[in-house]
Amino acid sequence: MNLRLMKLATAFFPLALFAAACAAPTDTDRQDPAVSATSQAFSGYSSWIWRVNDGGTAPADLGSDTSQTCFLSGVGGNLKSLDAPGTPGNYAGSPEVNVFRQGGHYWLAVYSTDAGYSLEGQAKCIPTVQGRTAVSTWSTGHAAVNLGAATSTRRCFLTSVRNDDTYFPSVESWAHDDDYVHVWSDGSDWWLGGNGHAMGSAACVDVNTGDGTWHWIAGTTGSYTQDLAYNSGGVQCLLTGIGGRFRTNDWDDGIYTHYHGDTRQWVMTLDNAKQGWASCFE
Repeated sequence: MNLRLMKLATAFFPLALFAAACAAPTDTDRQDPAVSATSQAFSGYSSWIWRVNDGGTAPADLGSDTSQTCFLSGVGGNLKSLDAPGTPGNYAGSPEVNVFRQGGHYWLAVYSTDAGYSLEGQAKCIPTVQGRTAVSTWSTGHAAVNLGAATSTRRCFLTSVRNDDTYFPSVESWAHDDDYVHVWSDGSDWWLGGNGHAMGSAACVDVNTGDGTWHWIAGTTGSYTQDLAYNSGGVQCLLTGIGGRFRTNDWDDGIYTHYHGDTRQWVMTLDNAKQGWASCFE
């Protein structure tokens, strides 16, 4: 497997456990083969999976936003927009995976543009709202977005990815290996930007301490799982960037962060030349 380590920051000092979880949805008709949702708490986290292959469904309710902050933790499948090649105006919507706040709750929305376009989104919620910022969005053709000062405790993570291109599918978002969106700190400020044809959103929150950022690029074919951090007590890892070609009708063809409770190990899974950034903290 061809795997390239672009950057690895190794300093990490876990301090404490978070201790809250989101409530699971009760809408049983969401549990059919086309749409499924699960919630599992570990180290104070709640982890959610929401899948569609029929265009879309009602967003998953991740619980109250008064004591938790939720972020994107995985995307897989097909982010293709539905329009006629070279025909402006024949457009059926923007596929997206979006973690958002509305009505005092967090929600996870997964929307694909056609029946048979499989798309999966995953979210994780951490039980803190300290220093939480508003969501900011970047898209192709725009300057990087300033997310705020780089304080000793601020960390920023993705909340959504979206294909908002309405015309000419040959150049639309998320169609190439080097399309990506990510957040980073230059030591003075946090930024959200990207490369190629992409669109995404991010928000920030305060944590006790963090390690830095890993950036991995998977080989051209197949799947690879890479260790991120050992959970010696309260460690969590979230996505700070996503990149690659999302054109396969396969929920498992994407980028995800996972926690293995049996080994207490955080990992990142990447498929088919996808690239992902992740940061761990407590």
